[in-house]
Amino acid sequence: MKKTLCILGILIFGFNTVKSQCVPNCSAYTVNPTTYSLFPTGGTNVSSAFSPNSDDGYTSPVPIGFSFNYYCTTYTSAYICSNGFIVLGSLPSIGGADPAQSFPSTTNPNGVIALNMCDLDAGAGGAVTFTTIGTTPNQKFIVTYSNVPYWYSTAPTATLTCSGQIVLYETSNMIEVHTATIGTQSYASSQGIENQGGTSGVNVPGRTTTFWSASNSAYAFTNLVQGTPPTSVGGNSVLCFSSPGSFSCISMPGASSYSWTLPGGWSGSTTTTALTATAGVGGNLSVTATYTCGTSGPAQFSVNVIPSPVVSVTNVSPSVLCSGSVVSISATGGINYTVMPGNITGTPPFTVMPMTNITYSVYGDNSNGCISVNPGLAPVNVNATPTVVVNSGSMCLGSTFTMSPAGAVNYSYSSLFTTVSPTTTGTFSYMVWGIASNGCVGNAVSTLTVAPLPTILASSTRTSLCIKETVTLTAVGASTFNWIGIANTSSLVFTPTVSNAAQIFTVSGTNTLGCTNATTIALKVNACTGINENSASANQLNIFPNPFKNVFHLSSEREVNAVISVYDLTGALVLKQNIQGTTADIHLENMAAGIYYLKINESPNVYKLIKSE
Repeated sequence: MKKTLCILGILIFGFNTVKSQCVPNCSAYTVNPTTYSLFPTGGTNVSSAFSPNSDDGYTSPVPIGFSFNYYCTTYTSAYICSNGFIVLGSLPSIGGADPAQSFPSTTNPNGVIALNMCDLDAGAGGAVTFTTIGTTPNQKFIVTYSNVPYWYSTAPTATLTCSGQIVLYETSNMIEVHTATIGTQSYASSQGIENQGGTSGVNVPGRTTTFWSASNSAYAFTNLVQGTPPTSVGGNSVLCFSSPGSFSCISMPGASSYSWTLPGGWSGSTTTTALTATAGVGGNLSVTATYTCGTSGPAQFSVNVIPSPVVSVTNVSPSVLCSGSVVSISATGGINYTVMPGNITGTPPFTVMPMTNITYSVYGDNSNGCISVNPGLAPVNVNATPTVVVNSGSMCLGSTFTMSPAGAVNYSYSSLFTTVSPTTTGTFSYMVWGIASNGCVGNAVSTLTVAPLPTILASSTRTSLCIKETVTLTAVGASTFNWIGIANTSSLVFTPTVSNAAQIFTVSGTNTLGCTNATTIALKVNACTGINENSASANQLNIFPNPFKNVFHLSSEREVNAVISVYDLTGALVLKQNIQGTTADIHLENMAAGIYYLKINESPNVYKLIKSE
């Protein structure tokens, strides 16, 4: 979220051709193991020359024999102390037993070169000597402690001794300490060097104000050799706190790497001439160059760091809500703000819609463009809104539909009831609200499609017929049909075998939407008693068959000469025919099946005929 800081500083670099060089640093020493070898122990014995006594005393200045540079000061003489060290510089005050120090230490004595800085007693035995050997420019000043016992007041120190040498080298100004034998004593002991002010020094590892012992070991103290410091250091002179800055120095000839030191609270590192770092407090950055001969001194660059604004959240309303609800956040401390997550920018109040428990972070910037490092926090507790689900479906007009919601504890409906039965076709939507145990309300929509019922129409070729006559019943208005208890077909052929004043047929039909409706049709079945043979016996005339299909026959035992007339149910004359003889065939192929009536001549007798299909 953090924007790039407002760069107030200007990179100013001045690059010049620099010839690197390595030079010794007289104010700094390094210590490293070296080859152990005792030098001659002859010379002047000063065991009895310590003042004020041989237990805790110093000699007068003794000649070194050449000029010796020590921490940037040249000396030609040294003080020898009975307690295992020498001093270059002013005569120190007598400090009792001169207990061991951790170098450097501003406590007297200072300017110390110690073989074994401890409470020795040169008056109890052994010898302390000094001598200068060799020829210029390679002379050596040697101080030797030979079997000098520790102060004997506490056993077993009286049986332990110190033997070794301090060696100063002409020209190189190197220092060596050679340990022949140093036993473990009851007093802490130190081996090392320090400058005249006690502000800089080097200890032999493991031999600093501790109880230690050693034999046949040696360490060398040499001036730290350094290269030329980097030049033309530059970068962002003004930064916002916790913002990135860029810095660089000129590449130094012969340098293999670079080391950057940052003020407090900064982060970033590199071994090159270019550094990107995140700002902490204001101060000086420094960079040193590393050469084969050693490390250079530092070059510095000053950076002013502008504090970041302190943002405070002043209001979160409401702090407890249901997921999907809106919360308002207000804050102070900045000019412009950003709310995370969401990357919402602007000025308060901010409106957000959290779905789960969350803590929003509010960042602000000030007039310098600096962004707050630590955001204001806006915690929000979110109760889960129930996820309500409800069934949808379809039905046929006149049916009922029941909604079955889930996901909550209690429910309410826009329809007031869970079961609905619309009175018209179409699509209907019903809102269902579900209330969870935490009081949060969710909702869902149930969609219902209501399909129309088919309009079923049933018809018959005739609605009144005689026994054994055949009619066809037909249903229309749907895709499939069922004559209840009879057959699944749209057309039904029916031939009654008994008379029935009202023969009722029910047919149901189902349309392509799956909806079903039904209707009924009533047929009247008459007995329709036929004319039996010899029924016209008065005229000796027989009529057969009856019922007939297309043709019926007349016969008589004697010659007949008559006119017959055939009428339909409406009384209309459909056939008039002269017959003569004992037999005659009467054809009614073109007539529809049904009931007809026969008259002979002008006789009042009428005979019923049944024409079948």
